[in-house]
Amino acid sequence: MMQRRVLLVLTMVAVLAGCGMGERQRIVIEDTWVREAPPGARALAGYMRIHNHSDAQLALLFANSADFERVELHVTRHDNDRMRMEQVDHVALLPGEAVEFVPGGMHLMLMGPRRELKAGDRVRVELTFSDGTATDVVFPVRDARSSR
Repeated sequence: MMQRRVLLVLTMVAVLAGCGMGERQRIVIEDTWVREAPPGARALAGYMRIHNHSDAQLALLFANSADFERVELHVTRHDNDRMRMEQVDHVALLPGEAVEFVPGGMHLMLMGPRRELKAGDRVRVELTFSDGTATDVVFPVRDARSSR
């Protein structure tokens, strides 16, 4: 799985470089937050909005955090009156567009917390994009019932 992701990153970087798009892209990440979970929970969810202000299509390829055993990109699918979560390999970021990571939709699945997290705590997540850039982002932990 990791070899496939590395190959995908290298391929995307080569394609972008070949198209003259190797320069640094302008990505803005905002409205980050992690949903507080009950003590002992084995997974939490992270949300955000990612804006691609560049002229090139990009993709969020993966995420990781020292606060979790692993981080996956997930989407909630609604099929025949049932909801199910599904891991995705990447999240497309179209030029000039924003992608919302929201409850009931796209989200970061934060698995195996290495410490108990409660409202008011903060976690760092590194996001890696198809242009080869990686960005550290702070996600505050919030009570899901409170307003953002």
